[in-house]
Amino acid sequence: MSEAPFGLSEKEREVLRLLTQGHDAKSVATSLGLAVHTVNERLREARAKTQSSSSRGAARLLAEIEKAKNLGPIKTVVSPTPAAPQQSGPPHVGATESSPFSSRWRFLTMLTAFVAAAAIGGIHLISGEAPKPAAPKVISTFPTQGATVEPGPTDLSVTFDRPMRPRSYSFV
Repeated sequence: MSEAPFGLSEKEREVLRLLTQGHDAKSVATSLGLAVHTVNERLREARAKTQSSSSRGAARLLAEIEKAKNLGPIKTVVSPTPAAPQQSGPPHVGATESSPFSSRWRFLTMLTAFVAAAAIGGIHLISGEAPKPAAPKVISTFPTQGATVEPGPTDLSVTFDRPMRPRSYSFV
């Protein structure tokens, strides 16, 4: 018999094959008559051997290798009612989140966002909107700066270079 991919044991490969069929760790444990802890240990070992960041990634990688070598599963136990798939869409190609498939989509998404931002910026530049005016400047104050003020109520007057809105602290 040929050497197992990544040095995976038959038990680890069996668990990974069930993952590719849509099972989760709990349903794999039920199907194989094992404890969930045992299944998680096998998945942990498989991730380490394949250097995958996820169990599903390791399962996809094993499925790709077995398909390429035409080594279909020798013995896979499937429960009478398969578990619902965990993913809502088609699986990503590759074993990790840094697969070429996801990096291509990440690149296209970033490129689209950049083009959209440039387009919005260009529309803003050619729309002819006047730039916002600078902050108002104080022309004079009473009492003047540096003056000595006696304790008690004091009237304060400030004159700006442009008028304020009526009954407001904002400028026109």
